[in-house]
Amino acid sequence: MKKILFLLFLIIHLQRFYAQMPYTFSALSGAYTPLAGATTVHASGVDESLSAAINIGFTFQYNCVNYTQVKISSNGWMTFSLALTGSGLTNNLDLGIEK
Repeated sequence: MKKILFLLFLIIHLQRFYAQMPYTFSALSGAYTPLAGATTVHASGVDESLSAAINIGFTFQYNCVNYTQVKISSNGWMTFSLALTGSGLTNNLDLGIEK
């Protein structure tokens, strides 16, 4: 009985240790290099805006639906729903429009 309890105790505690995998961090030195040839979606200082549809260059499947375009908000979110025409300032969840 003691062996069984000891094994059970050991198994439970070993599982807990594996949940906390160690990782290392090492800082790199260097200078920031801005992207060359990047696509400007919104001009500097634009707020509360939603871009036109932007081709992503590949087919992205999400929830069994294929997408090839996105719209990007100046507030930092993006959507695959091309039906949205505004930046979505409301949080009315019963409108039935996906973001």
